[in-house]
Amino acid sequence: MKLFIFSCLLAISFAQTVEPVFEVTADDWAENGNFDDTVGGLQGTVTGTMTLMEWSSMNAVYIGGDNDYIEWPLQVGPSGMPQATLELLVWLPSIANNRGWVFGDENGGCDRYILLHDDRVGGLAASCLVNLGQGNPPTEEWIHIIATYDQSSTMQGIYLNGQGSTGSGGSHSDGGGALRLGSPWGNHHGEMYFNMGRVYNVMLTAEQVQDRYMEVRDGLNARLAAEPPVFEVTADAWAENGNWNDLVSGLEGTLTGNIEVQTFQGINAAYIAGDNDYIQWPINISPSQMAQLTLEMVLWAPSIANNRGWVFGDENGGCDRYILIHDDRVSGFFSFLFV
Repeated sequence: MKLFIFSCLLAISFAQTVEPVFEVTADDWAENGNFDDTVGGLQGTVTGTMTLMEWSSMNAVYIGGDNDYIEWPLQVGPSGMPQATLELLVWLPSIANNRGWVFGDENGGCDRYILLHDDRVGGLAASCLVNLGQGNPPTEEWIHIIATYDQSSTMQGIYLNGQGSTGSGGSHSDGGGALRLGSPWGNHHGEMYFNMGRVYNVMLTAEQVQDRYMEVRDGLNARLAAEPPVFEVTADAWAENGNWNDLVSGLEGTLTGNIEVQTFQGINAAYIAGDNDYIQWPINISPSQMAQLTLEMVLWAPSIANNRGWVFGDENGGCDRYILIHDDRVSGFFSFLFV
């Protein structure tokens, strides 16, 4: 394993030209003390239990059971919106059941609803009419979901983090005439932390979906990055201070083997090139101390040195929390950093 460790920042902004006709966010709910829509002021009516909290550095509403939902007086069926797009930003702790109906309008006839994990259509879907081959979504991370509908062509699409597919066969009725977040049916809920939902009265194209995902992704990453770290080391500080210590709380770094601070590509970097060359700090990053965790690195890898490449974390032989830059057992790069 050979690598140089340094630091840098890149930020890109993507324009979103299609405006929603409905938008709700946990940020607004936390600020305003209600569950209303921010576009048209539609009042949200709560049934069951909605718990507003902070989750993974974001405001979120936790929904964890059947008959826990919010409704708004908005017709998202074909009579009101011949074309429609539904959008969500959520975190799933689990795949709670074989349905996972979370956002839309439905009265028993496979209408317009985002299904997180309905086994009748292979998992994530825009309705129970069409299997678009998405499988179940990932858990324990923020995910962005868009479902698109066109009544005239019967085309519908489902997209996870900007990527997805479309297919025909999705001709829907109007449902119950109200937009709903959550499930009023037994064993149909999706366990989730909800941050944002939108409705558009057009069918977004694949390019518009990708642009919107990148906009949401950049905003999410900026929010996560705004959280102060509990530990930080940089080659700049090591070069200036002559030690390997952490900048946040002064944890002393203990060096084993050989690590060289040098200038590489015009940037201070610590060169690590062999087994048994490492630095340790007395910080516990295990789940018992940090139930949620993000590890972050900026580095330059001059080569793929072997079949492992374990570079940053804590591990005692049980596949614990570690960034692996090239482990052939997990197809190469693997980490705990949201991208």
